[in-house]
Amino acid sequence: MPKQLAKGNTPTGVMSVKLQRPVAAIRSKAQREGISLKPINRSPYNQRATKRRSRR
Repeated sequence: MPKQLAKGNTPTGVMSVKLQRPVAAIRSKAQREGISLKPINRSPYNQRATKRRSRR
């Protein structure tokens, strides 16, 4: 289940509620199993703010 949630880009806080485990436990387990919890479909920069600036 944690792998599916991570693949679905679920935030760790939501995983914590669904699995009824502390966030630290989820991060620890993911690290031990080699699962990345980083968002896969988000840019590292806030694109919404840059788009507003370029329109003006």
